[in-house]
Amino acid sequence: MSILNGVPFMGNKTKIVEELLSVIFSRHNDMTDFYDLCGGGGCVSFNASQNRNILVHYNEIREEIYNLISFIVSNDKMPDDWWDWVSREEFYECRNKVDAKSSMIKLVWSFGNRGISGGYIYGKEIVDLKYLAHQFVKFNDLEAINKIINEYHIDISEDMSNATMYERRIYLQNQAKKADNNKCQLEHIQRLERINDNFLNLFRTQHIERLEKVNNNFRDNSNIVTTNVSYEEVNITGNKPVIYCDIPYNSTKTYDGIKFDYEKFYNWARNCSFPVYFSEYSAPDDFICVWSKEKYCAISSYKESRSTHIERLFWNGIK
Repeated sequence: MSILNGVPFMGNKTKIVEELLSVIFSRHNDMTDFYDLCGGGGCVSFNASQNRNILVHYNEIREEIYNLISFIVSNDKMPDDWWDWVSREEFYECRNKVDAKSSMIKLVWSFGNRGISGGYIYGKEIVDLKYLAHQFVKFNDLEAINKIINEYHIDISEDMSNATMYERRIYLQNQAKKADNNKCQLEHIQRLERINDNFLNLFRTQHIERLEKVNNNFRDNSNIVTTNVSYEEVNITGNKPVIYCDIPYNSTKTYDGIKFDYEKFYNWARNCSFPVYFSEYSAPDDFICVWSKEKYCAISSYKESRSTHIERLFWNGIK
């Protein structure tokens, strides 16, 4: 099974989704319906849907995230204009919009995939350079090529006019890596102490990398249905349904600005007549841990701010 990332989203389960689903699916071989009730960026739903023998129910309470995932589910091709460059001004114009494209922009073009709260993805000191990289990768733009060669001394003389965006992206990164940093004494780069003349990072087009992952989700999603309500309001149907909830971890305290009621959730899971699984670091003793794994939390670019937690999958005991 190829891993699908869903849309860029804080806390998505890309690194562990294969293991999570393997545990759940192996415990319920006769499952007919899989419910992803706190669906977020859709990683779990998109990967579960690769099992074509089940119907996947994606649910998300936040309207803008729901609109984005629902758009992807309903279309088999990403719109061409989603690949276009988005300026800082255009990014902030999406602040209060909840349509699919605006929601995509807020996630793909934000620092740390945090949306508007995370700020624009690129600092003012490097945004012009990132724009040149974008113009080369997307359009093979001659003016951008000349500036990259003449101002940044990176050799991109190979004819890439017939290459794909992915091929040009990788080519630019490789050529930047080969660049002689001693020749690169541009004043604005010298001021970037954190960059340390790392041209590989300077010429990475992170936004295109993210868009490539979003694009992978546009396919035949005919076995996914979507809803936009609170988890307890979803109507559970099917002969053998199984429920998974990626609830906010208790340490976060808020659900995108909305306080999450953990006791209400635990009581709902206890009283549910169907199997309920949920991810958390800890849970009340009456829930059964069926899987665990150490998780590396890179909450900062500084090593001393990083930590590990034990990610666990809990079960309500209903078979």
